[in-house]
Amino acid sequence: MGFILDAIDVLARCYPFHQIDAQEIIPLQAKMDIRDCKRGQTLLRRGTAQTDKWTYLISGNAELRRSFFDRETLQAGKDPVLQPLD
Repeated sequence: MGFILDAIDVLARCYPFHQIDAQEIIPLQAKMDIRDCKRGQTLLRRGTAQTDKWTYLISGNAELRRSFFDRETLQAGKDPVLQPLD
């Protein structure tokens, strides 16, 4: 349960949830799918549309690969991951 509350605290700082009180996010947890991803696991692939859900990086970090040489490390709670990943 502690991780869920931590996730809600982080999510409360993310767009568009930053516009409402954190307590109003708690009822939404029934619709949340929180995944624990392992090192090296692919989170999202280019060209796969997710029109019915948003993906946020709640903890840890992830590598964004635009190409083999163009990579960026994203860290939870920092810009630009306060926006949904797409």
